[in-house]
Parts: sequence; structure tokens; C-alpha cells
Amino acid sequence: MNILPESNLWKSFSWVALILAGMVIALLFVSRSQLHRQVIESEAMFLKAQFEQSMNTLLLDELDEEIAWIEGKSLEERLINQAALESLGIPQVEGVQAYNHEFTPIPLATAVGSPVSGNELFQNARLEGWVLRVLPSGSFGLMIHLPDQQDSYYIEFQLNGEPLQDAWNRIDTTLVKQGSGLMIFAVVLLWSIFLMMIRRIQAKEKLLIEKTEVLKQTNQELSRAYKTTSLGALTGHLMHALKSPLTALNDLARNPDSLIKEDNSADIRSTIHQMEGLVHQALETIKETEKGEISYCLTMKELLAIPRQEFAKKYALARLEINESYSLSGLVNNLQGNLILAILSNLFQNSVEAKKDVSLSIDCLEEDGNWILSLTDNAGGIPTALQRQLFSPIISRKPRGSGIGLALCKQLAESMDGSLRLVSSDKQGSCFRLTVPKLEGSTSPMFASI
Repeated sequence: MNILPESNLWKSFSWVALILAGMVIALLFVSRSQLHRQVIESEAMFLKAQFEQSMNTLLLDELDEEIAWIEGKSLEERLINQAALESLGIPQVEGVQAYNHEFTPIPLATAVGSPVSGNELFQNARLEGWVLRVLPSGSFGLMIHLPDQQDSYYIEFQLNGEPLQDAWNRIDTTLVKQGSGLMIFAVVLLWSIFLMMIRRIQAKEKLLIEKTEVLKQTNQELSRAYKTTSLGALTGHLMHALKSPLTALNDLARNPDSLIKEDNSADIRSTIHQMEGLVHQALETIKETEKGEISYCLTMKELLAIPRQEFAKKYALARLEINESYSLSGLVNNLQGNLILAILSNLFQNSVEAKKDVSLSIDCLEEDGNWILSLTDNAGGIPTALQRQLFSPIISRKPRGSGIGLALCKQLAESMDGSLRLVSSDKQGSCFRLTVPKLEGSTSPMFASI
């Protein structure tokens, strides 16, 4: 018995490992994007600082020399032009282009390539402080925003792509190494946890198997005990049922002269036929009970029709009435049915022996998952002194009775996890109630095959 098959365990581990790998890869991609951005931002801050430093130095030089404005150019544009020329000294800078606050290109000797078209790049540069684009030549254009008290300028540096690509490649290589290490560590940790969980599950599974085996053995022992009890009670019921016809035969045997009478011969044949029927019925019942197999099912209505027919044949003067109800459509399996018939047969016999023309009635109900069969007669009732010990094997109100009949009936009822009790008894008659559990799917655990 396996709680989790080995294939399912490996599938679970594989799925968890894949999910973990996906999380690590997603984390690496996010980190890669952020680190690439940081490289660009660092480059933008460096170029901006260098450009501003150049402009400030040039401004101080011009103030010292008191140089006037020339050729109608503003001081800022002249300073930008000079700073752009100095920026070409930075290794990765291949060209510099400048734009005014109206996004119009400022003529510079360092300008290379085509100018920026559209306003989107300028707006992004104003918001972010910088913006990067790929130029048609394959190099990069890094635009920075230079705010001023009177005006704003945009400076775009045309950069050689190799330094940026090298920086990005180093970042990617580092991330791959770190991600691989993290992945290996996570898988090893996951495998360790997985093995620990497997060991715990296997330990619990082993304990469960042991308890299941113990429970199975206990159920088998209970099943054997129930069978032994039922078989013993059925055997006792047969002996008890045979007692009356054997007594009659014994009385005839004591008077040999009576055997030659035709009426007595008919009585002998009837008694022998009755005994054969009892033995056959008891043997069939014992055989089915010993097998513990459910061979067929009957409705309660069909089951009670059997003793009704037998009662009419066996007790001509007595009368039996079965009060039918909707609950009689429920099913009873053959194992229960045999025991119920044996109990009713004994109760019938007791009532008829107390009063030949007795009237009996059976009420059958279904209540709380149980069959409730109430048998009422008008045979005169049971003395109060005997009621407390009614089901004792040595107590009987019959002259030659042993009292074993009711004791066997009670034992048969208890073998089905049911009960038999005296509900009421007065001068008019008595009422016995038989309670039998209604089995789900007509399958009884106590009669399971072993």
C-alpha cells in the first residue's frame, strides 16, 4: 500500500523544481534590466558632469578675458560648442549634438549623423534626466537634459557601443554565474527537503500499514467471532425447534399400540416431514452464514411473505397479520434475512404453544437506519416474575421448557448488532421488538469473507 506512488513523488519534485527555476530566471531578468539601466544612467551622469564642468571652466575663462559676444551667438551656445569639442576627448564619445528649449538643433562642429525628429525623446529626457536611442549607424545616442535659469538645452552624445556592450556582457555573465549557483543551491535544498518529507511520509505510511494490518486481523477475529456466535445460535435454534416434534414422536413410541392407528401414522409422517423441513432450512442457513457471502437481496415485504406462508401451513388455527408500510421496500440481504426468519419462527412457536388460536401482528418500520419489527400477540402475556429473567436459558413458563428459545433469539439478534427485547406484556398479550441495523448496499461488515 503506497500513499504516494514513486512516480507521483518525482512528478511533484519536478514541478516544484520547474516553478523554482522559473522564479529564479524571472528574478535574473528583472535584475539584468535594472543593472543595464544603471550602467546607462551612470554613463549619463558622468557625461553630464563632464560637460557641465567644461562649460563652467570655459565660462570662468571668458569672464577673466572679458571676451565680448561674437557673430550674434549667445554665450551659452558658444560655451556649449567649446564643451562639445572638449567632450570628444572622452574615449567613448564619437560626436556631440545640442538642441535648444524648442528642440531645434544648435549648429556644432561636433554634430554627426541625423538630428532627432519628434518631441518624445526630449520629453523623456526632461522627465528622466536622460534617454538612450540606437542610431542608424549602430552606435548609441545618449541625450541628457541641461536645465538653466533662463533656458534649457539638450545634449546628445554619440557613443561607441562597444564599452556599453562590454559592460552589459559582464553583467550578464555575472548574473548567469550567480543564477546558476543560486539554482544549484535551491535544487539541492529542495532535494534535501524533499527527501526529508519522503522519509516522514514513508514512516507514516509504514505505521499506517501496520495499523491497517492490525485492524484487518481484528476485523477477521471479530468476523470469526460473529460467525461462531451466529452458527452456535442457529444450531441451538435447530435443536430447540426439533424438540417439540421429537417429544411428539417420543410420546407415540411409548405407546406401541397407537402406532398402528391411521391417524397416528399421519401424525408421524407430518412430524417427520416437519423435522426434515427444519433440518433442511437450518442447514441452508448455517451454510450461507458460514460462507459469509451475500448471494441475494430481498425487500422486507418479500422477506415477511416467507413466514406468512409458512405460518398459514404450520398453524391452521392461528392468525398472522403483517401491517405493511412504505418502509417495506427496503432491501435485506440473505444473511440478515435467515437470522430474522429464525427469530420470528421461534417467537411464532412460543405464541402458538401458549394459545392455539392466537392472533399475531407484525409492524415493520425504518427508523434511524434500523429495521424495527414489533411482534404482538394475544396469548395471555408473560408473568411479571419471569419478565426480568425472560432471556435467561434456564427460565421458562412451559412445563417441560428449557427457556433456551428466547435466549437463542436474543443471541441471533446481537450477532447482527441488533437487539431483541420485551416491550410490554399484560393479561391480553405481549409485544416483542426486534431491532436490526439496515446495512448500506446490503453489505454487512460482520459477514465479510475472510
